[in-house]
Amino acid sequence: PRSQRAPRGCSVCSGKLPSTLSTSNAADSSLFLPLKGIRVLSFEVAYSLPAGTRTLAELGAEVVRVVGPGRDSFYIGVVDGVYLSKPCIGINLKDPAGLQVAKRLVAQADIVCSNFVPGVMERLGLGPDVISALNPSAIVLQLSGYGSPGPWSGYAAFGPSTEAAGGLNCLTGPESGPPIRVGSGVFSDQLGGRFAALGLLAALEARARTGAARYIDLSMAEAITLLVGHTVVAAGVGDTPPRLWNRDRDFAPQGIYPAKGEDEWLAITVKDDSQWKALAALAGSPRLQDSEFDTAWARHANHDAIDALLSGWTATQDKDELAELLQRHGVAASPVQKSRDPLFDPHLKSRGLFDWVQHERPILGFAAHPHPTTPWIAAGHARHPLKDIHFHGADNARVLGEWLGATPKEVAALEASGALIVLRDVQV
Repeated sequence: PRSQRAPRGCSVCSGKLPSTLSTSNAADSSLFLPLKGIRVLSFEVAYSLPAGTRTLAELGAEVVRVVGPGRDSFYIGVVDGVYLSKPCIGINLKDPAGLQVAKRLVAQADIVCSNFVPGVMERLGLGPDVISALNPSAIVLQLSGYGSPGPWSGYAAFGPSTEAAGGLNCLTGPESGPPIRVGSGVFSDQLGGRFAALGLLAALEARARTGAARYIDLSMAEAITLLVGHTVVAAGVGDTPPRLWNRDRDFAPQGIYPAKGEDEWLAITVKDDSQWKALAALAGSPRLQDSEFDTAWARHANHDAIDALLSGWTATQDKDELAELLQRHGVAASPVQKSRDPLFDPHLKSRGLFDWVQHERPILGFAAHPHPTTPWIAAGHARHPLKDIHFHGADNARVLGEWLGATPKEVAALEASGALIVLRDVQV
């Protein structure tokens, strides 16, 4: 590491929190920070790379987010939280003085990453060759929709388009209907970002062992193909998987079943015959307990009839209570959570998933918001507390002072010239 200083950021909420949320102690020396002292310079926009670099920040790295002229992805950064815990500097890379500042920062970084369309960083004067010449020990990562080289390398990408290109959409939806997009459109972004974090961790380990840096080119579409790789292999030998909607090729029954209340649902998967017998007994339907349904093959053949009988039963049951009952009898079941449900989920509360992030000024009309942290707990360590989002140039003086030794007067002059960018009193 080039510095043993951890990012300062802003403090988390020290006031009373809602009973459904928890927070970590920022001063807790037991925080799991294996990347403390690692400096990351991230030229990031939108969602994919920011999702990955936030993981690095939660592991202790100082991730400096570099933004250019124009409006930032304020809504994405605030609501989805991918810009949390990162100091932010604004640099006009088309200004010669701004580009020079960026190059000096590159020379001090352990990792330099970006998620522009391939070729953009080269045109701005910060291609991989330039970065390596400035800093031979810097690990360089380029995340893009389709990767480079390749005939699609220069194409623009959006999360849903890479999910389609990677082969995910063709597996989603009813067999008789069109393919359907997954979720809110950031599934591929999150997956690509986490693979970026994984690749960078591997490169850091390799550099520690060999002293050599690496250039990593990451494709979001390829990450999706890896995710559904078993279906690609099956299709390669002539066994093209159909769209199964909520069902499974092997397990039966599997589906999303109605529960008591408006728009309430329950997910159930029966993995073997003993689980089926337990489910059928709990449902209390003599028809479901008929011996003709004792095998998975028979249940597949009669899936529609089974679903109708199960739905009549589950629709009268509370989804949470029924899920617990089924789990106690060995049946994999879970309530289908609505967007707000995780905030009040007692299991997630007991694990402390959500951190209450206090804002330096109200955002979207609120002084603080809950955000999920990392989905793991390292034994003996507290979860890393999240820090508020910073916008264009909020940390110009601090980062340039710590990384380059620049004085406040020098930073102010660069801001006045337009080489550095700063937005003040940002309203979201």
